[in-house]
Amino acid sequence: NLVELAQSQAAEAELKWQAQYGDVVKIKALFGENRLLVSDPKALQYIHQTSGYHYPKQPERREISRLVSGRGILWADDFGSDATKRPLSVPPAGETHKRQRKIMLPGFSGPETKLYLPVFSACAAKMAEMWREVIASSGEESAVIDIPSWASRCTLDAIVAFDYQFQTLDHGRNELGQAFSKLLLETFALPTKPEIFVQNFFRYIPVSLREWVGDHIPSRKLAHARYTAKLSSEAAKDLWAKKSTGCGDGKDIMSLLVKADSSSNEKLRLNEEEKLGLMR
Repeated sequence: NLVELAQSQAAEAELKWQAQYGDVVKIKALFGENRLLVSDPKALQYIHQTSGYHYPKQPERREISRLVSGRGILWADDFGSDATKRPLSVPPAGETHKRQRKIMLPGFSGPETKLYLPVFSACAAKMAEMWREVIASSGEESAVIDIPSWASRCTLDAIVAFDYQFQTLDHGRNELGQAFSKLLLETFALPTKPEIFVQNFFRYIPVSLREWVGDHIPSRKLAHARYTAKLSSEAAKDLWAKKSTGCGDGKDIMSLLVKADSSSNEKLRLNEEEKLGLMR
């Protein structure tokens, strides 16, 4: 079922199966492996919130998270409830994620998020004005607008948590902004059958080999993910250097990460990969 799931339009296969079989559907994956496709709201709440650390991310999905965003909070899944797969050097289930979440959480509290509201409103207003210009230039009373593309650009410009300007709405020449705007399309769109096989085969190989393959295997789609990761790491290092020397000190998440790193509490300190991962 993986080919139909990966090659159909967004949510097309999932909605068809839900209508046909209900809110919990068993599908077949690589080598006949059984997987569950869950859409029941209460079950999803239990899986993602109530008992999230007992449902770790699939190995292949976790590897994609590492390639795209580094060893940050999207990657920090540890080994879930299966302690038999956990090396002694790896923290117990969920500990890495809990620690990173604790560091990031103050940046998303009420007072801090209110500081971002004017920026969000300004970006939304700018996008709406540009839509009016598109309609006016069409010579008609309507126009076809690619909402996902515009929303992606607006979202990048609205990200103020790390005090970084993408300028994608203004068609700026920010290399990182351009790479991020194409990331989903270049990396995940229309996978071929061999690509689907390789991605799902990742779960059957050791972590160290899996990461080596992800970093080095020739792949047009992974090449863009690696390129974006390289740019984001370079930008993260520059921002860290500025913030760690006191330049631009503030309440954005970047400043909070620097403060956490200088904490006397060793559990809050970040290693180099975690710093870059949380910022990417």
